[in-house]
Amino acid sequence: MICAAAGGVFLIQVGGKEWLSREFQPRDWYERNGTFVLKERKVAPGWTGLENRWVIIRGGRVSELRFFLRLYSAVELSDVLKKAGFRRAAVYGGLDRCPYDNSSRWLVAVGRKPR
Repeated sequence: MICAAAGGVFLIQVGGKEWLSREFQPRDWYERNGTFVLKERKVAPGWTGLENRWVIIRGGRVSELRFFLRLYSAVELSDVLKKAGFRRAAVYGGLDRCPYDNSSRWLVAVGRKPR
């Protein structure tokens, strides 16, 4: 649930759904300072999100994290803001207010509540 006081501003930056679908990799791994991170991803039906499984190996200990990452298109995120009472919802391709399109790495949405 998104909540803001009258006259409030809400800003969110997420990965662009179009960019993510184009650059999607089902798995990858990396090592940083002796910690290994193995990532597996599965696309949810309709590209609504990503089911994630991360395995972290540090000092001989293995931890596993599972989580779901909801994905939004510009239209979907704008609709969420409007349903939450934001009268003006603008979307951009970055924090510099560049236009959002199918090549944008980021989706930035800004909603404003009426006073």
